Amino acid sequence: MRGKRLGYPSKLPDGRFMDDDPAFQKIKRNLRSAGAILVPVDVPLVSSMAEPAMLMNDFKRELEAYLKTRPGLEVRTLDDIIAFNVASPGPEGYSQDALIAASGTVVDQAIYFYDATDLRRSHQQLIDGLLQRHSLDALIDWSESAFGAVGAIAGYPGMNLPVGLNNEGLPKGLYFLSTAWDEAKLLSYAYALEQVLLAAPSTSISTTVPRED
Repeated sequence: MRGKRLGYPSKLPDGRFMDDDPAFQKIKRNLRSAGAILVPVDVPLVSSMAEPAMLMNDFKRELEAYLKTRPGLEVRTLDDIIAFNVASPGPEGYSQDALIAASGTVVDQAIYFYDATDLRRSHQQLIDGLLQRHSLDALIDWSESAFGAVGAIAGYPGMNLPVGLNNEGLPKGLYFLSTAWDEAKLLSYAYALEQVLLAAPSTSISTTVPRED
């Protein structure tokens, strides 16, 4: 990773500066010890009114395709699942709002194809633009950030490395993102950081990032 330029969002979604995050400060020190150059970048917002409908359409289509491969199931469609949950409510109390919304989503396939193509292109342009403007080798952010979704929509490779625990005691990951065909690069960067974490005084990766109080 020596000499590689890694860009990260200058601000968090809530408006706070990324450099004010103590956990990220520790990760930056680890990355620098591996030889990386850290570059803050302003990430423009990319959104589409069509994205929610496309996600709902894809969810319903793929779920029902999966159900058809499972012989013996009483539920065969999304509506079957909704009806089953209504008839057999569990103690968890989870809402079915997302399932109901997906069931009621009707998408014109010609418009869907156009919107999907446009959405993928815009997200590819966002990633490639950041990499090129700042001469970056990759982008990094917390795995729960929007970068993961941006990369997935673009169809670009991403790599998530567990680096600690969040304030609920759940794994916290650092997400590496780059352009098409950069899988090998991302694997090498994540591996380099992992070696630094493993060599830290603590013997457990799960304690390398302090829990937030």
